[in-house]
Amino acid sequence: MAGIDLLCVIVGGEPPVRDAIFGETFAHDIADLNDPATSLLYRWAIEGRFKLLVRHDGALGRYALVHANGPREPKLFDLLADPYETTNLAERYPNVVEHLSWRIRHWWSAER
Repeated sequence: MAGIDLLCVIVGGEPPVRDAIFGETFAHDIADLNDPATSLLYRWAIEGRFKLLVRHDGALGRYALVHANGPREPKLFDLLADPYETTNLAERYPNVVEHLSWRIRHWWSAER
């Protein structure tokens, strides 16, 4: 799994330097221990004021009930203006969606 080296915190107490925060959301069951992406539902990135949430379907059809009514398009939120993430700004800021999507793909490619 992707991550950052926290040894600098343990050894020297220095926090790691980063300009973005990444995360993922998995289903509560485990489809395949050797392939975490099969249980992956969403990946997200926060950079500055923006948070991008992108959907991932995990194992094909496995999570149809979870995603049955959910939108497939990315969701972009301005966390300063909308801390409860109620307004999707993806259409208003396509360049931010493209940039953060690229960062998510390069942070951890869930593609098999």
